[in-house]
Amino acid sequence: MGCRTIHRPRRPALQDAPGRTPCQQRPGRGGGSSAHVSGERDVSPTSQDQKTAGLYLHIPFCRAKCRYCDFASYAGKETLFGPYVAALLEQIHQDAQEAGWPPFDTLYVGGGTPTVLEAQHLCALVTACRSMLSLAADAEITSEANPGTVSVSSLRTLRAGGINRLSLGAQSLDATNLA
Repeated sequence: MGCRTIHRPRRPALQDAPGRTPCQQRPGRGGGSSAHVSGERDVSPTSQDQKTAGLYLHIPFCRAKCRYCDFASYAGKETLFGPYVAALLEQIHQDAQEAGWPPFDTLYVGGGTPTVLEAQHLCALVTACRSMLSLAADAEITSEANPGTVSVSSLRTLRAGGINRLSLGAQSLDATNLA
């Protein structure tokens, strides 16, 4: 797969999908797993002047696989964190070699739970997107997070690394639904 531009407003609206909850409708979610930015692009001569695009990076790792989750995510694969990030960085580098990308104004890091990775790993991905894929200096950069996978220190590192927005979800307030 190659890079994907997602032509959408800065704050994406959830799309309606019959039988799916809003948290199942996020960009890049669904039937398969992806170790890279994926999709298509518009390279018409005027598109670069008039359109911006967003990037989605999928981090398929979690601390535990929840029974209600049907996303491509895996628990207990900590030994794959480093190699996965290296593969993403290589894919970003390869895709950056292709011409015709519009400017990117958003980066959304979803999963799984991206914040199970070391904060430095997420910051390296942001840095690569900024330097290789023309991610705007004022880009909205979001990472999904679970309150149990962040600390004050990791949040400071993420903020210093360019992540300026967190997506915290609550699937249920009843612990018996989460088991």
